[in-house]
Amino acid sequence: MMKDWSKKIWFILINDKEEGPYSATDLRSHPHVTPDTLARKSEKARWRPIREIDELKELFDDSEEGISFPSPSSSEEPPSDELTIPLQEAPPPLRLWLLIIIAVLFYVILTLLWH
Repeated sequence: MMKDWSKKIWFILINDKEEGPYSATDLRSHPHVTPDTLARKSEKARWRPIREIDELKELFDDSEEGISFPSPSSSEEPPSDELTIPLQEAPPPLRLWLLIIIAVLFYVILTLLWH
């Protein structure tokens, strides 16, 4: 039977604060989660390191027998706390700036000579 890694049923303890629920896929990609991170499934369960939880210990197994996560679909939105930096367009090439400067100088010179 294949495990469902997308169910958000896991809670973790980061800096003495409970976070979650997370799916196993979320835990795998979380920047602060390690095999020693404390996790539990419900409030009644006790906190245990991920490496000791049978359902999660495969998360950090990079061997060929380890689990494989599905690739995220493009329809998923990034987490709200993710930093996004808008990229600017490349500046115009130097030739364009030179052309603009020459045109402005030409206009100024013609304006001065015309009066």
